[in-house]
Amino acid sequence: MRDGAVLETIRRSLEQMPSSEKKVARFLLEKPADAVLMNVSELAAASGVSDATVVRMCKRTKFSGYYQMIIHISNELGRSVLNRQKQRRPDSVRGILEIIAANAMDMAESLDVPLMLSCVGMIKSARTVHAVASGNTSPIAMDICYRLSRCGVRATYFSTPEYYVNNILQADSNDLVLAISRTGSTGHVVTAVELAREKGLRCLAVTSDNNSRLARLADMVLPAAPGVDYLQGDHSPTSHTAEMIMNDLIIFFIQNSEQFSGRASDAGPALLKGGQIG
Repeated sequence: MRDGAVLETIRRSLEQMPSSEKKVARFLLEKPADAVLMNVSELAAASGVSDATVVRMCKRTKFSGYYQMIIHISNELGRSVLNRQKQRRPDSVRGILEIIAANAMDMAESLDVPLMLSCVGMIKSARTVHAVASGNTSPIAMDICYRLSRCGVRATYFSTPEYYVNNILQADSNDLVLAISRTGSTGHVVTAVELAREKGLRCLAVTSDNNSRLARLADMVLPAAPGVDYLQGDHSPTSHTAEMIMNDLIIFFIQNSEQFSGRASDAGPALLKGGQIG
């Protein structure tokens, strides 16, 4: 079930529920913030029903169990608060961090486990990963290469385009190009990927524009949407929080891919091949 629709689904199902399950549903609708802090027995006691009734109500609303439902409600409540925060200029440290969190949650709409596992599979199977980036995105490429090397993945990056283009010219057919560009149209990055494609190398792109030249060239795309720009103003430095979050996701799935074994083949809706949205 999609986050953001949980409480509405419970509300629509209310009239079809037995009276005992209605008690649970009404408690959830009236006090969702309290409910997410309770276990099954506590919610049952607060609603005046048995534990089994709570579980039956969860399954009636298409959840496999109580905790799955509570996690979705918690996400829904959190998203609501964060979306309200995004509508105004932050005036505190907490406000800035709430916008960052809301931007991260927006990214979750186009990312899933199968996509991450497929991308990580490309990285782990490569002889060498060649990162390419330019300008403000250069530190992102440096960061992911250093962290990949800590995970045992051979990776290279040079801040000078001539150097990473030379790396691609000498690359092995089993190498992978990891291209990072917010717009997907950065000249040096696109040129490097075009050269890589001519040599038959695979390419993984991190970009916010799924219709960009870079996305169309790539075998697979990790969409790093920046969301609301809290660094507003003329000549303001650009935030690359989205790309840094993507680096964290890549490293997490490299370190923990075994726990998601068997899910890479279930290509989710966010999987992009050849730059096309599935």
